[in-house]
Amino acid sequence: MRTMTRLGIFLVFMLVLAACQPASIPIETPAETPAESPEQPAASMMDLAGTSWTLSALDGNLPLPGVQVTLEFGADGTASGTDGCNRFSTTYTQDGASLTITQPMASTMMACEDAVMTQASAYMAALAATNGFLGGDRQLVLTDGDQFLATFVAGIAEAGEETDGETPAAPPVAAGQLAGTNWTMSALVGTMPLEGTSVTLAFGADGSVSGSDGCNNFSTTYTEDGSSLTINQPMASTMMACEDAVMAQGAAVMAALTTATDFSIAEDQLTLSAGGETLATFTAVSSDLTDTAWDVVNYNNGREAVVGLLEGTEITAYFGADGTVTGNASCNQYFASYATDGDTITIGQPGSTMMFCGEPEGVMDQESEYLAALQSAATYSISGDMLQMRTAEDALAIVMVRREIVDLPEPEPAVPTGVVTGAQALNIRSGPGTNFPVVGVARNGDSGEIIGRSADGNWWVVSVPSAPGGMGWVSASFVTATGADEVPVIASPPPPPTPTPMPATPTPAPAPTATPLPLATPITEIAFWLNQTTIEQGQCTTLNWSVQNVQAVWVYPQGEIYNRFPRTGQGNEVVCPPSTTTYEMRVQMRDGTTQIRQVTLNVNPAPPPPAVNPLSGTRWDVVNYNNGRQAVSTLVDGTSINMNFGTDGQVTGTAGCNNYFAFYQVNGSNLTIGQPGSTSRFCVEPEGVMDQESAFLAALHSAATFNINGNMLEIRTAGDAIAVIASRAP
Repeated sequence: MRTMTRLGIFLVFMLVLAACQPASIPIETPAETPAESPEQPAASMMDLAGTSWTLSALDGNLPLPGVQVTLEFGADGTASGTDGCNRFSTTYTQDGASLTITQPMASTMMACEDAVMTQASAYMAALAATNGFLGGDRQLVLTDGDQFLATFVAGIAEAGEETDGETPAAPPVAAGQLAGTNWTMSALVGTMPLEGTSVTLAFGADGSVSGSDGCNNFSTTYTEDGSSLTINQPMASTMMACEDAVMAQGAAVMAALTTATDFSIAEDQLTLSAGGETLATFTAVSSDLTDTAWDVVNYNNGREAVVGLLEGTEITAYFGADGTVTGNASCNQYFASYATDGDTITIGQPGSTMMFCGEPEGVMDQESEYLAALQSAATYSISGDMLQMRTAEDALAIVMVRREIVDLPEPEPAVPTGVVTGAQALNIRSGPGTNFPVVGVARNGDSGEIIGRSADGNWWVVSVPSAPGGMGWVSASFVTATGADEVPVIASPPPPPTPTPMPATPTPAPAPTATPLPLATPITEIAFWLNQTTIEQGQCTTLNWSVQNVQAVWVYPQGEIYNRFPRTGQGNEVVCPPSTTTYEMRVQMRDGTTQIRQVTLNVNPAPPPPAVNPLSGTRWDVVNYNNGRQAVSTLVDGTSINMNFGTDGQVTGTAGCNNYFAFYQVNGSNLTIGQPGSTSRFCVEPEGVMDQESAFLAALHSAATFNINGNMLEIRTAGDAIAVIASRAP
């Protein structure tokens, strides 16, 4: 039974591969195929008349869950369908691989939710832009030159047919154990997922199921009946190209999902099976950030770009149960408060240690840019092992991947013990070096049994029952050890090998009546364009790219270090450069060669700026302030108060005990200063310093006008009383 089940998985795997390839160019007939077997027709010779299709991807993105978008080509030259909200109809002209969908179209005028209407507009724009197609029996791709606009799978599912000619049928409502659950794969046919990949599965309450196979996103519907499970075919999927091993794993994942007939849930584990054999296991994913640890892979650098980390650097984040997020920001350890409410998150002003790191070049800039991106986070979402944070404007702020927190067993009395003291979250690795994979994370204060050490004494070996071999390695720099002087030296395991592609599954002998299906040769696609090539200064436009069947792609402003800007195969980014900028797309082909595409965005200069703000960029030492009791006071002996008027509209400084900050605005000689905020220290000495601080901040907030005379600054209230007098700082 085990052999037959695996054979079934393989056959389904091959069918999934055939369905996912754009069947446009046949490969050479295998040697074992009879020579007289007819060659499959090229995609461009396909006749669209009488065919029906369901949208599976639009500009590289999956359709909205539960919203069916269709396209039907009539034998009479008509084209019709639904955009997910409204029905449309028109005519079409096909000439070989050329296709024109006539404009304007006739359409109903229903109103739907904003997201559905936005998708519908994008779909209709894709149809209008179409001038060609690629296709086969199972898949259709509409194109505009070398740009892929939309991808379809054959047929129109009954669940998406309309009930009265206008109103789309309601999506199924799921009821059962799976509805509303999220999972990340822990094993596929007994094998752990490839390191660095995340395979996810999310069951919607509306009967939808979606996720990632480690390379591409997919979506479809599912049916649950007791312990029986059907994941409906065909699935909608993106069509990104990844490394061979990742693509092979992705195809095996899709084959397992297609084959699954049963499921079981025990505690936090989901098992998919067929015929009594386990196909895949998943662990439950929580959207709660509390007590989670993460590695940062991308962050917004504040210059209209999301970039990867510098080579040889690491950024981490640990969200503690005490409402504090801590970690390594590349050079320094940092800390900040955080609070969540649903999918919203607020992160306070980060603080950090004060080291300076000279290498690698740019590491300090990376650190400050990351901390700014962290504080800009307004919302977050967790999908499998990936955490995304976005700003209030919905721009991507940070992308992180999960690190598993290990609950170490409590050490027995009198055994060598280590306590994590030097880090909020300490990596546990499979060997003594940062080149070994991370098997888990221990929290600050966690203790465990030390069972050995490395030959150089820089790494402790600790008991980790859940890790391979029951042990893990931690850096001795972050552990306080007790009674470990006599622990034995444990030899290092071999360094991890360089990942190699997964071996192909042997092809079973074909049945006597079966004819092997020729697979399409993957098409290399490279497209790079701007929605607008000229904008006014201060405006924005969208930079788009789409590549397939390549090894890697980077998109970056010309002159930047390209390897800091890795990208996925299809995507777009809003860009708002202050001046004319050329963007480059660097593509590494599958044969190792490199191709570069360029687009230039012309930016018309803005009108001359308003008059210079005389306070901007100046620093002042306070000499006198209004104490709020009808008197102007000097400072308490041994104290100092200063004001730094930044170019960003913020005034900051020290108020005698605490640091403060507030926004300010200048209009001529008028000055407005917002309600100041400050840190929360309490200073006992010198006597009266806290009263002085409160009075100064109140005086600062009362500002209405200002005057600079040489090196003296005088700030007055709306009643023309002196608020603050200061001298220019050297």
